[in-house]
Amino acid sequence: MPDPAALSGIIMIGYQQYSPDRLNEVKKSGLPLVFVDTDTLKLGYCSVVADCG
Repeated sequence: MPDPAALSGIIMIGYQQYSPDRLNEVKKSGLPLVFVDTDTLKLGYCSVVADCG
């Protein structure tokens, strides 16, 4: 992961492909985090899911 001081936030696409260690690393950064294309609200993460229906 890049130096957190150089970032404003993190956008992660999907959820299940990330290992628990990777998710902990991102969470520890303290940066704003949003997941795209998966509902992670029940896990305590912000998310954006498109409804193309």
